[in-house]
Amino acid sequence: MNSKRRLQQNGYKHMNARYNNHKMGGGFFLTINQMVQLGSSFMLFITSALINWYQGSNLIDDPDEWKYSAKFTNYFKGTVSNYEDIYQIDFFIYAAKFYPTAFIFMLVSLLYMLILILYILFKRKDVAF
Repeated sequence: MNSKRRLQQNGYKHMNARYNNHKMGGGFFLTINQMVQLGSSFMLFITSALINWYQGSNLIDDPDEWKYSAKFTNYFKGTVSNYEDIYQIDFFIYAAKFYPTAFIFMLVSLLYMLILILYILFKRKDVAF
């Protein structure tokens, strides 16, 4: 008796055992396609965030731009007088302003990850809780 027939006799009548193993057991598993999509978008997000952070660190060398690009530092600490006062998030603002390519990749990959996660969660038939 093959495994598909055994599964059908045990109540899995509408399941093809070869292709739907991830649905058995009631646990939360992703398909290979979803794993590849999530992993790729996560790696693209991390890579573009690191590139963005590196490009934004040019803010340290541009004191004239501190007043305009260091928005969070100016809001929470007041006027920036030393490069060590600049918050890390201000580097991302500077990079988005002067090097938008990596910033766009970072935002698109983040949005894709969030949409894919929401799709996976709402597509499930059984409740995770």
